[in-house]
Formats: sequence, C-alpha cells, structure tokens
Amino acid sequence: MRHAMARHRRLGLLCVAIAACGLIQAVRAAPEARAGNPDGIAQPALPGKFYRVRPDLRRCVSPLCGGYWVALVNRAATACADGTSRPECYVARIDRGSASAAGAGPIALVRGELRSERFPGFGQLGVLVARQAWRAAGRAPATGTWFGLRDVGIRCIAAPCFSIEARVLNTPDTRLVSGVDLDGVAAGRTDREAGYAALSRKDGLIATGRNVPVAHAGPAGNGVAMVASQFFLPLTP
Repeated sequence: MRHAMARHRRLGLLCVAIAACGLIQAVRAAPEARAGNPDGIAQPALPGKFYRVRPDLRRCVSPLCGGYWVALVNRAATACADGTSRPECYVARIDRGSASAAGAGPIALVRGELRSERFPGFGQLGVLVARQAWRAAGRAPATGTWFGLRDVGIRCIAAPCFSIEARVLNTPDTRLVSGVDLDGVAAGRTDREAGYAALSRKDGLIATGRNVPVAHAGPAGNGVAMVASQFFLPLTP
C-alpha cells in the first residue's frame, strides 16, 4: 500500500514538473517568435510605426494649418518629414487609402509612415500614410505606456497565470502579465466587451496604462495586471 502511494506521489510530482517545464519552454520560445515583429503587434507584414494623432486646431491658411499633429508613441522625439526631430510633427493630411485604415471616425492612433509631399503653392509638407487606424474607446486622455496586448495561449494549473503578452509599441520590449483591466476606462459596454475580446485575437488589443503588481492574486502567488487608462479599437471599412 505504501509503495503504491509513493508511486502515485512520484507520478504527481513528475506531472507537475512536466507542466512547469512546458510553461517555461513556452515563455522561452516567445523571443524567437517575436523576432520578426519588434514593434509590438501581431502583424509583422505591415510596415510602419505607431503614431498618436490629434487634430490641429490652429486657424490659418490650409494646408499650413488644419491638419494633424502626430508623434511616435513611447518616444520622446519623432523624425518629421522635413528631416527635423521634434516632440510632435505637423502633417497636412492623413492618407487613409489602405483598406484597413479607411474606416469612418476620428483617428487617435495610426500605424504608418511619414512622408513629404508637394502641395502646389505651399511647397513640401508632411503626410502620414496610414496602414491601420484606431479610435479611442473612451474620452479620457491616453496616459502611461502604449502596449500591444495579446493572449499567447499559456494555460496554468493555478492562478495567476502570466498568459498575456504586453509589448511596448515602437520598441522590442515585452513582458508577460497575468491580467488586463479595462474597467477604469470610461467607455461604453459594447466597446469594453470588444476590447476584452480583442485580447484573444491575432491582432490583439492596443491600450495605454501601467503594469500594477497584484498581491495574493491566487494560489500561485502574486500577479501583475496592465491597468488601462485608455484602449483603442480598429477603424474598419
């Protein structure tokens, strides 16, 4: 009887060890999978960087005014179309010719490229060519770090489970977190549900906020949650 109990105990420990090794291998495999996608969202085939966008409300002759101010997220400076480096760059327009950026609605975030274009009578001005575009889900300002968030499919035998990849946009930096909290964003119920659902999709979810330690998050110990100040939903045709 004691031999049988000992055998079952050894078998249980072996299963736990195998499960733990599987989780470790999944985490260690992530950098290789991310090698072709350094800018923080699961679409390596699309070129461009992530730019936050705000309307230019100055009153002067268009196209010198009335366009947009754009800036690389998570960066202190942006290389403008005229070759200068500034906190923000003025663009006379946003080219939304790409099908995935052609949806109607106010733009808050763009994945694309800055280019210079000649405007007759005004010379060369900046244009942001959009490959993808997103709108803000709520009206609150986007504070904190800009993250690309995605469930990478790791499943654990006890909570908390570090199964969400939190990637810092426009950088190669990434880490795993155990949860995402969108409840503090003043967004509608439909948008919030869409935000949580996006975590399980290939494209993931873009959100701003900060990683917050969560003490005693479950039987496995402490967790880390990405607490959002704002999140963004794609503008679709």
